[in-house]
Amino acid sequence: MSADSETRFFTDVDALQDLGISAQDIKKLKEGGFATVKAVLTASRRQLANIKGISETKVEKIKDSASKLSGPSFKTG
Repeated sequence: MSADSETRFFTDVDALQDLGISAQDIKKLKEGGFATVKAVLTASRRQLANIKGISETKVEKIKDSASKLSGPSFKTG
C-alpha cells in the first residue's frame, strides 16, 4: 500500500462531508465508533444501520462515499 493510499484509508470520517454526507450523520458515525474511512469500509451494512438515525439508504450512500475516498485499492467482499 502506498503512502497516499494509506493516508486515504485512514482518513477521518469528516472527509465524507465533502462527498455529501451530512455533518449530523458523520457525528452519528463517530458516536457509533466509526471514526475513519477504514472503519466505515470494513463495517457491515448491518453494523452501520444499527446506529440510531442511520437508515439503510444512508448506509448505501455512506459506503459509496467512503469507497470513493479510499481510492481503487480497497475492495469489500
